[in-house]
Amino acid sequence: MIGQPVLRFPKKTSAYADLVRTAVPDVGALACARKDDSPRSRRSAGAQHRLDQKRRDQSSSHPELKNVPIGRRTKVSLLIRLLCLSVVGACAARGSQPIDAITTISIVRVDSLLYPQLISRLAKDHSMPLKVDPRPLRNDPRIVSLHDVSVLGIHSISDGTTFSETTAVLGARRQALHDLSISATDAIEDALCPGALAPPTESVQERKRLHCPGASYRSVVVSMPRRGGPHWPDQLDERNNYSDDAFSVRVIIRYMTARGSAERSADYVFERNRRGRWMLLTVRRLLWVE
Repeated sequence: MIGQPVLRFPKKTSAYADLVRTAVPDVGALACARKDDSPRSRRSAGAQHRLDQKRRDQSSSHPELKNVPIGRRTKVSLLIRLLCLSVVGACAARGSQPIDAITTISIVRVDSLLYPQLISRLAKDHSMPLKVDPRPLRNDPRIVSLHDVSVLGIHSISDGTTFSETTAVLGARRQALHDLSISATDAIEDALCPGALAPPTESVQERKRLHCPGASYRSVVVSMPRRGGPHWPDQLDERNNYSDDAFSVRVIIRYMTARGSAERSADYVFERNRRGRWMLLTVRRLLWVE
């Protein structure tokens, strides 16, 4: 696993495995070393007798090596023993963490790096002022609109699970918007502004009066990152078209005007290069609602 210490042992590592198992009996599953059963490891009876004699000679001055076969490649010092045990302890502590917790930490970290870069890119479009809802949209690939468009065969988000409840992410996003001097908005409230092409009935006109702004702006909400390329179930699946370092972020943009609104959703695909920098690879448009 990335980030864990790695021990590099000689090819014949049975001595190291015996040493670790003797000192820490319950970490055999960590497999610090692997028994070598190759033909080269089989010694003749005479050679084995000489090695046994060396071991008896050494046991009095080094009791800790009593059960370790002594040879030119397998002499183990106390320093190496301590190093091995310390690394095994670190591996055991790391391995005790639930996989879900490690995954959550990585996604939160990716969001903290991608979110400011994405918002900064959107802010460069000066055609219409930008306002952002800092709440993290759930990274469910079925969510492509803030409207209840289930009548069109599209997943509805009216089940109350639109946003991820991640306090740390929300705080970091609010700080990023403050640093970029971007105003906040409520994307759900903005979605109450009817579509610009909706029939001008009395109820639609009333909704426009109540929920559409006097001054135009773009209302944006951004999802948590999701591994892989663009994905919209039953419509589009490009998750495997990119490397393991690629993440997609669902962005829903609503263009708010006094005449009504229009909504566009897209997946922004980022990839981390060899220098550790995140680069925008593509923007895959998904849905346009008016």
